[in-house]
Amino acid sequence: MGDVSLPNQKVDGLVNILQDALGRHEERLSKQKLYEWHRALFPIRPVGRSHIKVGGFRVHEDSMQIISGRPGKEVIHFIAPPSDRVNHEVTIFLDWFNGTQPYKQIKNDSKNQFSYLDGLQRAAIAYLWFETIYPFEGW
Repeated sequence: MGDVSLPNQKVDGLVNILQDALGRHEERLSKQKLYEWHRALFPIRPVGRSHIKVGGFRVHEDSMQIISGRPGKEVIHFIAPPSDRVNHEVTIFLDWFNGTQPYKQIKNDSKNQFSYLDGLQRAAIAYLWFETIYPFEGW
């Protein structure tokens, strides 16, 4: 049988992230926590992907793009902000994310700069927003 340690490490990393997120959901999300989670997803650098920066935001000069299609017929669906803007964009995202934590929200509270969102709405917005920043290198 082949070596199953890499898939097990990836599964363990994902399970650890989920346990951390669920067990510490009342804590503020930070850049450091995002770095830790990214390292957990890449316990060993994939073969042929040694250039991936693990545990930190992307820094390469090439634009991060979502593309499809055959070579020469590619369609660009999305271009993420340049790497030199990622830190700033993540800061804005984290301010929103931490400011909309449900246990801190009180309806009609004039001190709360963010309006109330239920969990599903907040999760959908967080996912889309984080994906559009595309702060990490990966697959």
